[in-house]
Formats: sequence, structure tokens, C-alpha cells
Amino acid sequence: MRPKYLIIVVSLESARSRRDAFAKDAPQDESWRFFDASEVVDPLLRYDARLARTIHGRELSKGELGCYSSHYRLWYNLCEDNQYAGYIILEDDVLVDWEFLKKASYSNDIEADYVRLYYRRPVRSRERKRGIIDHSRSLIEIHGYAYGTQGYIINKDGARKFLELFQCVERPIDDALDRVWHHGVPNLCLFPFPIMERIVPSDIEKGRSRISKRSPINVKNITEKLRYQLSALRFRLDW
Repeated sequence: MRPKYLIIVVSLESARSRRDAFAKDAPQDESWRFFDASEVVDPLLRYDARLARTIHGRELSKGELGCYSSHYRLWYNLCEDNQYAGYIILEDDVLVDWEFLKKASYSNDIEADYVRLYYRRPVRSRERKRGIIDHSRSLIEIHGYAYGTQGYIINKDGARKFLELFQCVERPIDDALDRVWHHGVPNLCLFPFPIMERIVPSDIEKGRSRISKRSPINVKNITEKLRYQLSALRFRLDW
């Protein structure tokens, strides 16, 4: 029986040591495959450097643009893929509970368009459902900038929504995915996390550390802050 979700690992072809470290701990079978990460802006995308400076006070780094392009291209590939209902997308800097992930690849329990497997920073959360795939796992909903695209499950409906909304590159891809108040796709996650991030150097985090504590003061950022606060209030009240 073919799995419902294909497990894909995003990795730079040149990053041999990271690939080798990941493959060493992964099953030696065809349950997963590498995807060669991009290092340039994908032809499907349009990068707006001026808008990035308006939002962040700086342009996006090469690593941020490559990461954005890689995930966007995978969403496009998923919509063209007639063999699978969705993808389980991982980055190559994670430790994986492979037994659980293989169960997830065949499961019908995941009905949402987009479900994260990990996030980096504590944010508001609430439990939505218990016993997802196995009795110890819960589906939670989160709100806020949790950051990270280390792993998530996405179906074709979710991919189509993100393809339409994220064609203009103006912020890192994980920032864009966290902005539920913009794209309207619930930010769901499995907990406890079935993957965990390795401690490895990250060009994206280096770039993010250069962002000032306060975004530039302008109409766009003031409007964004107000939309975020209104969305956060709705999240707190919706129990």
C-alpha cells in the first residue's frame, strides 16, 4: 500500500556532512527522499527587496531566500503530484521519531491543511484534539511568531493556498507561515513534537539576529501590529 504522505527532506546538495548525518539516523529504505534545496530565488517567485526593507529594515539574506524558494517549490510540486495526497516536509537539521512519522505517512487522522511537527519559540497554545495517530499525541493550535520550518505536514489544499498568497517574497518563509491573521490557515502542531532540531549553524538565524528589536515605524508595520493584536485577542477568547 502506498503511503498517503511522502516524506521529503530539504537539504543543500553541497551540504554533504549534514546529509550524511541525517541519512545515518534515517531508515535505509524508500520511505523518504532528499530534495535539493535552492540557493536562489525560484522563477515562480518575485522578491520585493524594497518591501523587505520596509518591514525589517534590511533585505533578506541569501539563506532566507533559498529557504523560501525551496518550500515554495515543494508546494508547487505537491500540487502537480498525482501519487500523494500530501507531503511531510523536513529540513536536514532535525532528529526524527521515524516510527511515528511512518505511521503519520499512512494515517487518515490528519485532516487539516497544514500541521507543524515542531516550532522554536514558546507562544500561546490550546489543545484541539487528543489521540492523534497514537494515544500520546495531541493536536494543538498556536498563535504568534513561533518560527521554524523544520518539519510539517501539508496537503494539496494547504499548498494551493500558500502558493497563491506567498508568491511575493517580503519576509522569511517561517514569518509568513506564522501570520495566521493574513493567510487564514490555522497554525496547528502535533505535541509532543515528533522531531527535534539539531544545534547546527543557521544562516537564517544569523540574518534574523541582525533585525532590530523594533521594526521600522511606518504605516505598514503599524497596521500589521494592530492586526496581530486583534488576532491574538480573538485567539484568547475562542476557547
